[in-house]
Amino acid sequence: MIDQNFGTTRGLIRLALSYAEVATGQAAILRPDADAVRRLVFVCHGNICRSAFAHVVAQAMGAEVASFGLSTASDKGAHPPAIAA
Repeated sequence: MIDQNFGTTRGLIRLALSYAEVATGQAAILRPDADAVRRLVFVCHGNICRSAFAHVVAQAMGAEVASFGLSTASDKGAHPPAIAA
């Protein structure tokens, strides 16, 4: 269950630590100036679902976008349900 929801146990721990930082005010939460944003970059593990989907949605809204995966294979396309959505 941890691998499916958080990638790894380390991912779950990092998420919990980030929540603690936000709750204690140690995390700097900055809101970018929307006019200063030139491009959105979406990153996921394989670039076949989340980042590819976000790429298409943001591009349809007129944003300049890029997306990539941290562990990809050049012969793998986007996941069919992501394409359908």
